[in-house]
Amino acid sequence: MKERMKILQNEVDILQFESAEKDRDLVDIVQKKAKANAQRDKYRTESNREELKFRGKLSTIGQLINQGDKLNLIINSLQKEMNNLIYEYEHACESRNYMGIQLIDRNDELCILYEKSNIQENILKNGEQKIREKEEQIRMIELELKERQRQFKVVDKQVPEVPKLAEKVLELEEELNSKKMEVQELSEKLEDPKKHPNAVDLPGEDPDEEALLAKIHVLEERLNNKKEALLEKELVYEEVSNLAEKLRTQALDGRKTTLEVAEKINEYKARRTELSRKMLATVSELSMFQSKTLKLQQEKEEKEAVLEQ
Repeated sequence: MKERMKILQNEVDILQFESAEKDRDLVDIVQKKAKANAQRDKYRTESNREELKFRGKLSTIGQLINQGDKLNLIINSLQKEMNNLIYEYEHACESRNYMGIQLIDRNDELCILYEKSNIQENILKNGEQKIREKEEQIRMIELELKERQRQFKVVDKQVPEVPKLAEKVLELEEELNSKKMEVQELSEKLEDPKKHPNAVDLPGEDPDEEALLAKIHVLEERLNNKKEALLEKELVYEEVSNLAEKLRTQALDGRKTTLEVAEKINEYKARRTELSRKMLATVSELSMFQSKTLKLQQEKEEKEAVLEQ
């Protein structure tokens, strides 16, 4: 019985030990369960929090999607604007290139206009020079015509004086011969003073070389003056002889001379008329050149205004 009791007691102890173990296990399980419940609540809270975050993220994603759609619209609009800007830029580049080509062409045209303007200015200057030359020719012809008319009047007045002029020619010839003889004698006397009738030997010393050269220079000047006077008289004689011959010829054939002078006068008048006509033509041509020059100047100013714009 005691053994049985011991066995039972041992079994009771074992059972108590097992019960204690079970209690400890139960406590552990309860604690673990409590921890698990706490962890579950924590996870549930975190899940709710995460769900709220997820919903917030979903809302944010929706907003971002809406913003993305808006941004896509903005991007599409910007893309269109960029395409338009690219098109406008390309068009502007083409316009710039075209304007560059136009600028080069206008510059070339401007250079050509400058060249034409210079040519027209040169033509204008040449035309003015020709007009001045023609006017000078007309003036000279008019002077020559007046001189011819004066000579004609003088000849017409001097025709009755031909005998007097012939006597004058003879007197001038005699005077010329006399002057020639006088010059010849003076030359011989200068060459050999001993031939002079009043030559006397002067006392004193002979002058030195410089004094002799000075005297020779004075005598040469006197001789040259005499020669010049003689030459003038010869020229006067020749002119008077020619004039007398002309007057004699004109006196013999006065009608013919009058006719020739009249023809010359008519010829000079015709030449003056022709020169006047040429001068008028030159003036007309000059006016045309001036008109062209003004037109080219106006075109040049217009081109410069276009280039400045």
